[in-house]
Amino acid sequence: MDALTQFLVFLVLSLGLFTPACASGVVETGEATLQEADNAYMQLDLRAARALLTNVLDNTESPAKDRAEAARRLGTISWRFDGATDAALVFLARAGTLGLEPSRLFREQARLYLHAAEFRLARQAAWQAIESAATGGQAADAREVFGQVVVEEVMALPAGSGISDSLAADLQRARDSLKELTDKEPGLLDASRLLLSLALVSDDGLTALTAWKSYYSILPESRDKTLLAGAAAVLERELHRWHEGRGDPLRRTRVIRALASSGFHRIAAWLANKEGPKEDAEVRAIVGYARFLNDVQGIAEEYFRLSALGSGSRREFQSAFYEAGRRLWSELAWPKGVPAFTQRGLRDEIGRRFRALVKFEDHDGVLCLHLGTRIIDTDYTVEQYGNRASLGFMVLDAMIANGYNSWFWDGVAAAGGWVDERGSIVQVRPAYAEGPVRAWRRVAYPEDRREWEELIDTKSASDDGLARENPYAYLPGLASRLQRRAYERIRQGLTERGVPEHEQRAAFTRELSRRTHASSILAHEGRHAIDKRTPLSFLRSHAEKEYRAKLSEIALAPDPGLALTGGILSANIGGSSNHGQANERIVKVLVKWMRANENQIQGFDRSRPHVPQLDLLTDDQLRAAVQAVDPLML
Repeated sequence: MDALTQFLVFLVLSLGLFTPACASGVVETGEATLQEADNAYMQLDLRAARALLTNVLDNTESPAKDRAEAARRLGTISWRFDGATDAALVFLARAGTLGLEPSRLFREQARLYLHAAEFRLARQAAWQAIESAATGGQAADAREVFGQVVVEEVMALPAGSGISDSLAADLQRARDSLKELTDKEPGLLDASRLLLSLALVSDDGLTALTAWKSYYSILPESRDKTLLAGAAAVLERELHRWHEGRGDPLRRTRVIRALASSGFHRIAAWLANKEGPKEDAEVRAIVGYARFLNDVQGIAEEYFRLSALGSGSRREFQSAFYEAGRRLWSELAWPKGVPAFTQRGLRDEIGRRFRALVKFEDHDGVLCLHLGTRIIDTDYTVEQYGNRASLGFMVLDAMIANGYNSWFWDGVAAAGGWVDERGSIVQVRPAYAEGPVRAWRRVAYPEDRREWEELIDTKSASDDGLARENPYAYLPGLASRLQRRAYERIRQGLTERGVPEHEQRAAFTRELSRRTHASSILAHEGRHAIDKRTPLSFLRSHAEKEYRAKLSEIALAPDPGLALTGGILSANIGGSSNHGQANERIVKVLVKWMRANENQIQGFDRSRPHVPQLDLLTDDQLRAAVQAVDPLML
């Protein structure tokens, strides 16, 4: 099984502006399109993406909207990959003249200035992004950027220095705006994480507690059944009365430990440093570990940046990582004396003390690092067609690094997990948790719904043409329509069950999260666990194993159409990877069934290609199509 691509999740963070498809990575001549640039970018081909975006920008025949977006992306490439702030500002200025939405423009300027540690300019740009937001989604994204800028500026202050009046005023504005956002939309990870830090900097314990709960409001397990239960109990007790006794060193120590235990190492270390020397050995270790994480994040991001430019050194990357580990090693408490440092010892020790998981893996010549905190570690018993198996399941959060791909994609997509050496599933929570929250915006907020509908119409207009060129092609419009259908079904079901309107958001996000977990983990990964127990399973190719798992993912999903959009109707259909081959095989199975049962498909149009009409199939028809070819059903 592919380690990384198993959980490659294309997120909804970018309002659908990226619609990836398989690409060769070769820059073709002629008039380029944003779609072609997307293809190259999602294939991690920086050179091709840059050339194609330049082509779009310089082509006066291209729509002004596309040229503006191309200029924005070229600006992002300039500061993220090249470190060229001045060039990036020129591109962004050009994007503005071409009509880029003001909020998006200011938000990107704020990110640029933050990267350059120009905090005052970053705060100004981020606030302008909030004021110029045209939709609820734009406003939420801008508030998160503003909060990020303020938090980074506070964290960058020298120990013991005060907060200026200007920064203090913006700290309050950021805290208030993020509190308003998370009160309305609990579950937004960045907003909740930033609010937690801002509240603790402001000695606002109740808001900090609300932010912590918001961050962990959407989990695949009850919070009491996770590794977070102890931290939750401590924070509930101590933060409720934080204001009256925040100077109590024992209370502060308990809160610092609970924050670190739940993945918030940075703000835990800030609280510890605020009070000067740390007498508690565990608190000193937390401060050292937070410093280690900060160092590793910078080391990894610089290596990934250089790798994108073709000059990253794997040896220097690993050497720098373990050198940071040596510094941490000496800061840990060792009652029986400091043992000899080893690389394996470091990984084991931070895993034991901080529930850290460290994973290095090769990805097309780039050494990828994944480093996060375990918050769930459990086992499931799965059953499919009379077959049973045990499935290990681990969830990571507080990701310091999530591989080269995730860094490169910059929030457009992310690696969602892998299968470890024991065969257990490791899921990266941030790749999943916000999806249901952002999906709710698209069904409940009129301006976001309107923007999404327009985007679906634009994507769908090209589906038939793409399918005529390749009958099994990835169709962005189809995938979006299936998502829309799934979201509408969930909301309609809530209404029919009489769920009050003020409770529908929470119910919607829980249900969408449940359905995704049921198909991608219990059905898909459960099938892998079951197949391992069948005779001669080791003789099957990886592509065959993925194909069989995807059959279960559809047939046993609460919503088969939604399951299709999770990782089957995706950019890699027909590609050389195991998932690309399996996905194409699944689509061929569905097309074959449609051809044999055209008369049973309501609304089917024989003059059109088959794949763009997949959304006409009912749940029962989708299940029947895949079960008809499933070896466990034959």
